[in-house]
Amino acid sequence: LCGYAIFGDASEGFLLNNFAVADRPAALLRLATLLSVAAISPLTFLALRDVVAPVLTRGGRLLVPETGLRIALVLIVHALALTFRDVGFIIAIRGALLGSLVCFAMPAIIFLQSARGQAAPALTRALHKLLAGYGFSMAALGTAVILKYG
Repeated sequence: LCGYAIFGDASEGFLLNNFAVADRPAALLRLATLLSVAAISPLTFLALRDVVAPVLTRGGRLLVPETGLRIALVLIVHALALTFRDVGFIIAIRGALLGSLVCFAMPAIIFLQSARGQAAPALTRALHKLLAGYGFSMAALGTAVILKYG
């Protein structure tokens, strides 16, 4: 909101792109963003590998060589990175989906699952179901708006 208040309709998805290249505080923030992405990327990649490897496992054995899997995943990730020109679009989709689901839907679903078979007031269950529905609705609506208006 602050970025929009400063730059108006000309504001870009990645807010730091609105500032001049010579702007020192913006340059420091760009550097901090680079360091953050560089530091988290190996952890994210390990998580990706840990999710993909079981899919490619039969009888406790990986169907492809470990090195081949790593190389393929790196190539796929880089191909996707080269395909999308605006990372802001990806971040917006992630925010629309995960923001609503993590804040509203998932806590309600966790409560409903943990309260299964236990005495919980009907109003409490109904409100949690409503909250879960709201979370899914907002995730769908946010995603639709981003897909339409980019």
